[in-house]
Amino acid sequence: MSNYQMTRRSSGGESSGARRSELAASGAYGRSVAHGGLDGEVRGGSSLPITLPFVLHVVRQWWNVATPVGLVLVAVAATIVWISFEPAYRATAWVKIENESPFVAFPGPKTDPKLFVRTQLELLRSPMVVERAVADKEVAQLPEIAEHESPSEWLSQRIAVEPVGQSELFHVTFDGPHPQSAALIVNKLLDSYFDVHSNDTINRSKRVIELLEQEKSRRAKNLDSLRNHARELAKQATGKETVFMSTPQEVVRVHNPLAALEDRLTTTEVEREVMQAQAKAFEESVLRQEVDVPSAMLDAQIEVDPEVANLKRALLTKQSRLHEIESTSSRGPNDPSVMRAKKEVELYQTTLAKVRAQLRENLGKELKASILGKRQDELAQMQARIEGYRLTENLLEERITEERSKLAEVGDHSLELEFARGDLTREELVFQRIADRAVALRTELEAPARVSLLKRAEPPKGPVEAIPSMQLAAVSLVGFGFPFLLAVCWERLVRRIAEPRQILQEASVAVVGEVATFPARTMFSPRKPSTRYERHLGTFEESIDSLRTSLVLSESLNDLKVLAITSAVPEEGKTSLASQMVVSLARSCREPVLLIDADMRDPDIHQVFEISSEPGLVDVLDGRCSLDGAIVTSWSEFVHLLPSGHLNKSPHVLLANGAFERLLEEVRGRYRYIVIDTPPILPASEALVVAKSADGVLVCTMRDVSRGPQVRLTCQKLQAAGAEVIGAVLIGIPGSGYAHKYGAYSYAKA
Repeated sequence: MSNYQMTRRSSGGESSGARRSELAASGAYGRSVAHGGLDGEVRGGSSLPITLPFVLHVVRQWWNVATPVGLVLVAVAATIVWISFEPAYRATAWVKIENESPFVAFPGPKTDPKLFVRTQLELLRSPMVVERAVADKEVAQLPEIAEHESPSEWLSQRIAVEPVGQSELFHVTFDGPHPQSAALIVNKLLDSYFDVHSNDTINRSKRVIELLEQEKSRRAKNLDSLRNHARELAKQATGKETVFMSTPQEVVRVHNPLAALEDRLTTTEVEREVMQAQAKAFEESVLRQEVDVPSAMLDAQIEVDPEVANLKRALLTKQSRLHEIESTSSRGPNDPSVMRAKKEVELYQTTLAKVRAQLRENLGKELKASILGKRQDELAQMQARIEGYRLTENLLEERITEERSKLAEVGDHSLELEFARGDLTREELVFQRIADRAVALRTELEAPARVSLLKRAEPPKGPVEAIPSMQLAAVSLVGFGFPFLLAVCWERLVRRIAEPRQILQEASVAVVGEVATFPARTMFSPRKPSTRYERHLGTFEESIDSLRTSLVLSESLNDLKVLAITSAVPEEGKTSLASQMVVSLARSCREPVLLIDADMRDPDIHQVFEISSEPGLVDVLDGRCSLDGAIVTSWSEFVHLLPSGHLNKSPHVLLANGAFERLLEEVRGRYRYIVIDTPPILPASEALVVAKSADGVLVCTMRDVSRGPQVRLTCQKLQAAGAEVIGAVLIGIPGSGYAHKYGAYSYAKA
């Protein structure tokens, strides 16, 4: 009988649709992890990580279900996005922030341009500016502003300031639901910014000029006194009247040996007077102003307070509980449990409001003190510089007085007149420099602003995007991928066996081999088998023969005579494997081989080989039939069969007292190999008795059906019962996949 004929006969034919033979559905096995070896390294582990091959395998397995579900989710999500989409209109204004401060005639002090730009950008989004814009009547009435509890904070987050290339130009933009309101918000915000930025600077500069003018008037009187004193000394020295009307530029100090010290004293005194004017202007315009804590800043501080955060979480829990009770209550609002839950929610709301009010008062005081402290620190820095100038003045004056005393000891009376002229000249220089500073400040008030508005915002003509393409793309991706993600999570949870390394990882059992799927033929298939069918059939036969060869030639299994084939649960292909294995063994050794159907609860061997199920193993164990009368030898010269028989009592009773072991001892001398098709281990515990009686046990696993935890538990039970587990076999490998993995090496059949 040819290989093809024996395979067909062992599978029970193709036309018995009522049969439960797994041969035509999923043959499976093949080669060991080391391609023929049984002694490969056994590794243990609880689970496999989610890898790209695992994900691809899940996609291939679930695509026919996940794809339509994903498309439905995409359609639903896209519809929701489209319905809820509100077009946004972007209003844009153009602002120029110059790196260097422009001037008319007197350049200002050098400053860090980057720091100035950053300061202005933060000022534009600061509460001082945003709250002033929100307080405007037109802005406050806008729906997008009125609907927010903290409109200033919301607006501060929505305003964007972006540079235009590498230039000094900036875009100030706002996206709103209406074009007119978007332009109005941008323009009002910029108006508030320029009010805060420009007016404060101008007012302080004007106050400094006013104070310098007052200092000029005081020093003008002092100049008259010094001129009169110098005039008296000149009259005493020369006997003539001398008029001192010169300006500092006309004074030539050829005879004054203290000119250098007096110049330093003049410069220091001028800087002190200017700094005093600036400090006084700062104190009047800033320090004495009432501290106004921005409400947005205060609200933000309150919401991050730990007590408020805890109360909010507790309130949310109570509200969720109330909603749950209301949805399940049949009595409605009058339900006592609903009323109690409402009182708890109201209590937490009241407590939260009180805590917020108390924090608002306390934090308001703290923030006011903090802002005032910063202003006082700035004023203190100015006063420290003033004191430094004053100390330098005192030192220089002492030095000048000391030097004058030394010169006076010489007895030169002309020096007294020279000293008087020096005092007059220095005072004139101070007066003139103070006047120059006042003129410079007054002149630079007319200088162009460093920050200027180039173009006000206008209502945009169209929305930023007419179609929410990004949102549609995102929800489409999520919607389509969600069912595949669920499939990956499900497969990760159940851990179905897809490849040999999973068996090794899950159960710490060596994989003896893999078996290809038996090629199925339908009623529409042609009578003559196709080349593809023949190729897959050859792959299937080769995988069975490869498994048999690995077992027979293994040195560690030389004494193997009785082989039990089992599985964790039903429908994992153990009967198919046992049927094909007995045929392959008989074909190779050309000696009688016995197949015992020990699955007495749900036998299949008689259907596979188309023989009668009675008498069988049950009758032999129960003593109703002899062993020779139950064994079927007519199916094949070398393949003998012991069917299960009809079970009419508990299988544990039949297997008690070593009845099955004695049966095996009786048939060991008659057959070269004995293959036992056992019940599945987990649902039928008598399988452990049968498996322990065999020389070795193969655990059958079916690709994409068997689950890792079940296989692990099965192996643990077998080992605990004393059975010799020689390995596991993975069946159900597609023919093309098996050929791709191990290669195809066909031969011409007769």
